[in-house]
Amino acid sequence: MLLYIEVSAILSEIKKDGNVNPDMYKLVIVDDEAIIRNGLAKHVNWGALGFELVSQLEDGKDAIVYLNASPVDVILSDIKMYETSGIDLARYVSEHYPAVKVILLSGYKEFEFAKQAIVYGVCDYILKPVDIDEINRVFQRMHEILEHDRKGNENETTMAFSCCIGQEYQEILSCGNNLTASVATGNIEGVYIFHEKLFSLIDGKPSEFIFFIVTYLLEELYIRFNRMNFNLPEALKKEAVFSRLSQTETALLFLQTGELFVKLCGYLTEKKEKAGNIIVPRVVKYINDHMDVPFIIDDIARGLFISASHLSREFKNATGENLIDYVIKCRIDKAMGLLKENRHTISEICGAVGYRDIKYFHRSFKKQTGYSVKQFLKLSQ
Repeated sequence: MLLYIEVSAILSEIKKDGNVNPDMYKLVIVDDEAIIRNGLAKHVNWGALGFELVSQLEDGKDAIVYLNASPVDVILSDIKMYETSGIDLARYVSEHYPAVKVILLSGYKEFEFAKQAIVYGVCDYILKPVDIDEINRVFQRMHEILEHDRKGNENETTMAFSCCIGQEYQEILSCGNNLTASVATGNIEGVYIFHEKLFSLIDGKPSEFIFFIVTYLLEELYIRFNRMNFNLPEALKKEAVFSRLSQTETALLFLQTGELFVKLCGYLTEKKEKAGNIIVPRVVKYINDHMDVPFIIDDIARGLFISASHLSREFKNATGENLIDYVIKCRIDKAMGLLKENRHTISEICGAVGYRDIKYFHRSFKKQTGYSVKQFLKLSQ
């Protein structure tokens, strides 16, 4: 159920953004972190991609109100939000506005959860931390799909995926994203499963389309590798891989790409384990020792004599989890333990886990656990 919807505030936002360019597709960004919403609005050249950012909203419930009052072409939404999640939003869109495209933002640890949204026609996923090149790539593809839909079946298209538009193409993209996420997180079983499923979906398609899909997946992977700052072996570097594949017959792509994805998965797993043996225990110790103070990532990095960006990257490489998300999880886990003891006031617990704003503590607790503090106390008794 949607509670406490601020209808007037959302409609006011709609009215303010009402003058839009009819030649561009209307985009709404939904994320409960203002820094992410503002960063996407500021650092992505949406106009050059053919989109007009008509609103920034902080929860799925706000997006539903907006949809009911104003036309939208694409929604870019976070998965985990305070009241109405990105998956709940995708379900609502699927049931009421099936023509609207949904793209989800998710972390590595949320990816298994995000797969629930496949049934609701989610078109694509973008992993956090957000990479501008990946945003551009996803929305370039999205623009081509929307253009094809706008022209209708009467107009021919020369797009590589013209043989496979709509739900079938979305299923291929979803499977491909599951495959790349499995590689990046060291899930070797997932690599085997989704690689086989992907090739069953594209079997019999034109060779141009098959190579397009393979190239797209590898481009996505190498964007992630660049973000991880791994020094890949020569045989696994992008230039060498693309050179070999350009000379590969379509019939051999299944074996060639399967071997490649397994090698990349193994290499990343090995690197993460090495980084984890050094970085992770020291990070965990710092968090435990400073649980009652509101420290930032720079404070942890300073104690380890490395930069904050390097620390965040190495921690994610080792654990597959954003360091900021991990800190929040540790704080809320500690709070849950203290609540179960039933010996402290909520205000005392709030301070003991490093929160100085009790309202923000309540909000973080519900977002992390799915329960309000009062609901959790009742369940714990």
